Amino acid sequence: MSVCSVKHCKNNYVNAQKGGKEVHFHRFPTKPENTKNEWIERCVLPDGDEPTKKRRICSDHFLPEDYRNDGKRLRQEAVPSQLLPCK
Repeated sequence: MSVCSVKHCKNNYVNAQKGGKEVHFHRFPTKPENTKNEWIERCVLPDGDEPTKKRRICSDHFLPEDYRNDGKRLRQEAVPSQLLPCK
């Protein structure tokens, strides 16, 4: 089950399906390294906690212009910028 990794975000795949709200879940990028690190910092992951293949961030944390023309796939340079926790 996909669960958003952003601190305090309650979005998960099951809730998104029940509520009728279209929410997409995105894996942490592996490259470039600086983009991956920016995702980790913006999501306020606990110290030392590394993203795994199972960690996801939901579409609520991205702007429409962060997406390619299909509206589902993120651009390579996209970083979460919406509804983020305070550091």
